[in-house]
Amino acid sequence: MFVRASSLLLAALLFFAGGAVWGQDKYPERGIEVVIPIAPGGTQDLAARLLADIIPKYLGQPLIPINKPGAGGFLGGMAVAKAKPDGYTIGVFNNTQAIPEVLAKIRPASYSSKDFQPIANFSGWYVILCVKGDAPYKTFQEFVEYARKHPNEMRFGHPGVGNSYWQLGLSLAKETGIKLKDIPFNGEAEYLTALLGNHVEVCVMTYGGSTRQHIQAKTLRVLCTFEKNKLEELPDVPTVKSLGFNYDFGDYIIGALAPKATPKSIVAKLDDAIRKVTEDAEFKEKMKALNLPNWYLGTKDFENLIAKNIVIRTNFLKEKGFL
Repeated sequence: MFVRASSLLLAALLFFAGGAVWGQDKYPERGIEVVIPIAPGGTQDLAARLLADIIPKYLGQPLIPINKPGAGGFLGGMAVAKAKPDGYTIGVFNNTQAIPEVLAKIRPASYSSKDFQPIANFSGWYVILCVKGDAPYKTFQEFVEYARKHPNEMRFGHPGVGNSYWQLGLSLAKETGIKLKDIPFNGEAEYLTALLGNHVEVCVMTYGGSTRQHIQAKTLRVLCTFEKNKLEELPDVPTVKSLGFNYDFGDYIIGALAPKATPKSIVAKLDDAIRKVTEDAEFKEKMKALNLPNWYLGTKDFENLIAKNIVIRTNFLKEKGFL
């Protein structure tokens, strides 16, 4: 009798386990929400929406963009970290949202990178320091000199306390001895509008999308880049390194992450679909038009990069006096 009961129990367990695996094999059976932790219109938002536009042909279901701005991106990060790990909620994050524990002493979050399962990276950033095109300072040195003569008058627009761009801007201000007014926004699109409207004087921004268009139209001016090498389209713009500043900030990521317990088979399907998107001719063309890198890293490589960036970002914050 005991043997019979045990056999029935084993059969039931195998049935339900098989059903779970079978359910994963059919994934996805409906649209997938993709959380974008900034306001619409910024570079990260544009990259996420382009991914969502192309991926249905490889995944068979749509990605549904959901903007959840606030708290420097942590609201969107938390929404994914706490979501059901069934593959129907993922996030498109940068370092700020992906590794919030680095900022624990500056802006604590209610989740950490351990709450995520990285899926794949598909893009990144070219980072610049921008002012309005008709500003009275034409070079980085002139900007610093002007700001020193006008302490706390220069307003610095950024995507929120703790954000990578906030870190870069305040680090540069600290090292040059200038004092800026800290003005947070919910995303790059918002403070681009503020910069053009004279509501802020300086911003750390992404060289891509509408920002790039304004630079080409000379309504914005680039004072320096935070890249290791000069940008091909901006050969006359110095890097912070060439100006004498040490900015080892790791790699700027735009990648997809899921809740931690998401099944490996689902992660693998999403990873494969994202890889195919990055190889897609239409995606390549549109990313080039936005001046965004088409930079794919599969799950394992993305996991390793995130772990590496935790160390680099922590060291950067310690070196610059934030920790």
